[in-house]
Amino acid sequence: MNDFTLANQESLDELAWAMEACQGQFCLMLARCNYGYLQQRLIQQLQDECTFDIRLIHLKPDDKTLFSTVRSRLV
Repeated sequence: MNDFTLANQESLDELAWAMEACQGQFCLMLARCNYGYLQQRLIQQLQDECTFDIRLIHLKPDDKTLFSTVRSRLV
């Protein structure tokens, strides 16, 4: 496993751990990935590893406020 892959796996493991720890509660976690192809792969891997449903909200460049954007997409 190269350094790039190892760093991504470690970050993914930390995110999965944090999500498991918050299971059953509302918890907003923001994750950023610079590469579209890698983002899809990591999302799929995260969904495969977690034992619960993950709700994804993709923020757009023109989204101005985090609270109203998240609220509108959760309803």
